Amino acid sequence: MARWTGDSKESSCQVVLGHAALEEDDTIVGGYESRKNSVPYQVSLYTGYNLCGRILLSSEWVLSAAHCYKSVFQK
Repeated sequence: MARWTGDSKESSCQVVLGHAALEEDDTIVGGYESRKNSVPYQVSLYTGYNLCGRILLSSEWVLSAAHCYKSVFQK
């Protein structure tokens, strides 16, 4: 399990000893399945499968993480 620590000068993400980097079920710790339409700011750009979640910032902008597009940038 990775743990984020950060301040204004230095930030890091470190592996916590004794925990697997990826859990078998690969879910958010303490998370739960939400009811349909209960999270209106959550976005999925579905093209046969959902790779990464996104969030709606405004009526024109959607935010996603860079690692979701890693293969696009590595060309």
